[in-house]
Amino acid sequence: KLTLSIFGVTLNSDLSESEYNLAAKVYREIKNYYLYIYEKRVSELTIDDFE
Repeated sequence: KLTLSIFGVTLNSDLSESEYNLAAKVYREIKNYYLYIYEKRVSELTIDDFE
């Protein structure tokens, strides 16, 4: 939904072909960044964070 809202639409079918390709790229970049910050956060956890 975040990626679609960047383009001001609610459905994939509302995107033109060029917008769809760009939306797919934006989605991958958002996903990769999320995974990066998640892995960074998890790597900094200690046993005390689970108690």
